[in-house]
Amino acid sequence: MQPCTALYEVIGEVKWLDGYFHATPEWLNAFLPSIPFAWFEALWFLVLFPLLVWAGISGISYLMGHRGGFRTLLLAAATGAAPIVAAAHLAKAAAKVASWGGFLPLAVRDPEGVKTLHQIVEDTLIAPAGMLGLSMVGGTMLVLTLLLAWRALRWIHDVPTACLAAARSGLLVTFILFIAVLAVWVWPAA
Repeated sequence: MQPCTALYEVIGEVKWLDGYFHATPEWLNAFLPSIPFAWFEALWFLVLFPLLVWAGISGISYLMGHRGGFRTLLLAAATGAAPIVAAAHLAKAAAKVASWGGFLPLAVRDPEGVKTLHQIVEDTLIAPAGMLGLSMVGGTMLVLTLLLAWRALRWIHDVPTACLAAARSGLLVTFILFIAVLAVWVWPAA
């Protein structure tokens, strides 16, 4: 499930991409309007999307030659995906610090934030701008993810031979998914 959570987190930084992510629960809600949208969103986020991602990883593992059990496949694939998932979490954290980091001096000066809020609302204080744009953070994280994936290919050689295909597929699928999203961070659609 972890790659799916991290993927959703980095997708959520781009509004139009987040809209595509929520298209499935919205479709389900339109199909069955008597059920609250939150149930469909939870079903999509917690069950269907992870199932789709792990089914893709499992299928690619099988095509790459994995013939072990399902538990072995998932463990090896998760091991292969771990470095990329870690980079995705770092990317999300960097994006948040870059966009909200300007508020840090205000938080130190007014820890409760009440005075600062009133000053911003009354236009006596301008809310700080982001420290870096998402494109700059995305570019940095894209390079870091590429380097980490290259290094992870070498780490994977320590995985037992029977699990090598699953570990490679976990790395490959998460790499492709996260690189695609980070590329959108760097080169956003107009």
